[in-house]
Amino acid sequence: MSEIFCVTQLLYNRNIHYKQMKLWVFNVIVFQAVAVLTATYPVGHMPYGWLTELRAVYPAFDKNNPSNKLANSGTVVTKSDIKRFTFVCLALSITLCFVVFWAPHISERILVDIIGVDHAFAELCVIPLRIFSFFPIPVTIRAHLTGWLMTLKKTFVLAPSSVLRIIVLITSLIVLPYMGVHGATLGVGSLLAGFLGESTMVAIAACYVYRKQVR
Repeated sequence: MSEIFCVTQLLYNRNIHYKQMKLWVFNVIVFQAVAVLTATYPVGHMPYGWLTELRAVYPAFDKNNPSNKLANSGTVVTKSDIKRFTFVCLALSITLCFVVFWAPHISERILVDIIGVDHAFAELCVIPLRIFSFFPIPVTIRAHLTGWLMTLKKTFVLAPSSVLRIIVLITSLIVLPYMGVHGATLGVGSLLAGFLGESTMVAIAACYVYRKQVR
């Protein structure tokens, strides 16, 4: 009986040790993912963050805006001009993203020389930074259409977009691990999915307002 007790106790202790090891490994992975995400977000946000301000372009050049000095001087900025300007900004942002994040060793040098991380850690940030290259598209769509809706005073239709963004974000965090996506890549990928969901809802809302105007 004593031998059975000893074997049982040994197996029990090994099981506890194994569980502790799994918990320790999990904590290390989570800490590393948070650290990578913390380092990559400010770098990845730089090439596209300014695109959010495009939402102010439509209201600034609205002919009904009393602060629009161009309207009083007879100079007219058309919707086509604003669309061309928005497209140029989008193209500039995407080009900057792909040059910085996809060209070999550029993103690593930024992280090492500016952020101050070591080279091994910088290599872990490469894939999350490359995912940031696709953020300019949904951000530009959202900003451009939001500005247009602001001139029409129809921003109430944007309310569901924020809710959808959170829903898509949480869903992505649950679903993507089953597809083999983990760590900081999971975090950035979920953020991108949330932005895509939000911009899609904004586009649907803008189409709804446009159809009502046409009628």
